[in-house]
Amino acid sequence: SIALLAGLLAIGVFVSFPAPSRDEDNAGFYPFGRLSLVALGVGAISVGGLTDQIAVALGLILAGIVAFAGMITLDLRASKQLFPKGAFRLNGGVGLALWIVLFVSIAIAPPDIYSPLFLQTLHGLSATVAGYVAATQAFGWTFTALFVASLPLKYAPRLIVGAPLMMGVGLIGVSAMMAPGPIWMLLLMV
Repeated sequence: SIALLAGLLAIGVFVSFPAPSRDEDNAGFYPFGRLSLVALGVGAISVGGLTDQIAVALGLILAGIVAFAGMITLDLRASKQLFPKGAFRLNGGVGLALWIVLFVSIAIAPPDIYSPLFLQTLHGLSATVAGYVAATQAFGWTFTALFVASLPLKYAPRLIVGAPLMMGVGLIGVSAMMAPGPIWMLLLMV
């Protein structure tokens, strides 16, 4: 069961990682309140997606957003923050990078999640073949990530601008080709 696997994973973590340092700066530090707000926010939004009652769903989603906002407010005031300084500012390098990662993730996730369903519904593929297409897409992402990570730092400015642009072109291409096909063209758009 999942509980057994989670327990084995926890044991593996304790065995694999060294004991925490006992320096004065980190002694007894555990951001229980802030992490609890994150857990409550995720839980509220998740349960909100399961109910059929619109008012309850909206209330739970709002409660999740309030929990996240509360966590961020507490974190900004804390002496030991969970997020790096400037994480929520658009005028700094760290904040801008984190916002780009967030928005790119939001833009990319739905096509990856729903493409097997679309391929089955729109093109009549079996679940197995649609899964193979999704796995091919995942392989393409993985290969590209490994390739880009191995490039010299001098290419970073071009990659920071070019990668989101290429992803946008790919999303437009997938949007245009998902219904009419052909399937091989969809693989090129990823």
